[in-house]
Amino acid sequence: MARLALYGNVGIVRAYCQDCQRMSLVIKGIRQCCDKPLSEDETVEGSERIIEPEAKRRDLPRWKREQILREQNFRCFYCDRRIGSSVWYKGHQITLRVHFDHVLPYSYSYNNDASNFVAACHVCNNWKSRMVFNSLEEIQVYVTEKWQRVETDVGKNLPGMRDGISE
Repeated sequence: MARLALYGNVGIVRAYCQDCQRMSLVIKGIRQCCDKPLSEDETVEGSERIIEPEAKRRDLPRWKREQILREQNFRCFYCDRRIGSSVWYKGHQITLRVHFDHVLPYSYSYNNDASNFVAACHVCNNWKSRMVFNSLEEIQVYVTEKWQRVETDVGKNLPGMRDGISE
């Protein structure tokens, strides 16, 4: 029988190896002690906490936030729009504000490590919210589709918006 071992913020399958006479991590169905695969009758049943995660959500220090922004050229990690730029959203012109987002949501991972943070615009951060994706590319595709719908709506509504503007 294999179990999900929780090491702080990370879950890894562990199983007892009869050949090695010890517990071994299992990655992609292969025991890491002797490179033998799990048998078909071995299933993951339950979990056990090995190391407790950090219990308190915390923000990054200012210097780290500034470093992340510089590394991302002051752009949203998800949509690549410039933080501080103006966009039309829900019939209003808004300025994109920076939010520092946990890529893997804190509510699932309890991961406050700086490597789990990116600078995102507040719109993308709200869309992503607590959703979990398989990859960063998947998140970027998701927000790109959302932005395309917003831009389509703006294109449809612009003639009506212009009616209210006097020249």
